[in-house]
Amino acid sequence: MAILLMTFFLVIACQKENEALTDPEDQALDLTTQTENRLVDITSELEKYSLAMSSVPGLPIKISNLDSSKTYFISFETTDGEVVMWHDGQVSAPVTDYTMLKDEPLVVYWRPILKDETRDLDYELNVIVYGNDLAVALDRYTRVISLDEDLYYYLKPESD
Repeated sequence: MAILLMTFFLVIACQKENEALTDPEDQALDLTTQTENRLVDITSELEKYSLAMSSVPGLPIKISNLDSSKTYFISFETTDGEVVMWHDGQVSAPVTDYTMLKDEPLVVYWRPILKDETRDLDYELNVIVYGNDLAVALDRYTRVISLDEDLYYYLKPESD
């Protein structure tokens, strides 16, 4: 009888351990980014951006794959703004789908959505990185875009 009970508890314990290792919800919740384990690098190609600038449709955000042997899929979330792409002088509709990131950097443009005369001073841009399984995020990066007193938008350094 004791052997039967011990076997039962071992089976339950092993099953719980396997669930903890393979549960996609648990994997998706642990998205802490360590600097040395980064999947992508996020920078801006412009120091500052103004709505009056006609040369670009928004603040350019460059996302570089730090392991060119891998392919990732990127999605974006932003507060009071939108992410668009720009090809051959044409601005795309806001990016709402996954965008593939291979060995070449991906450049998207963030621009504010002005609902009224008030403007926030800080906006969040979330870059979510996926592998082939689009149900489980591999990592999430939050960058802050700020508005200075001269009404220029800029990507804050990560240390701020």
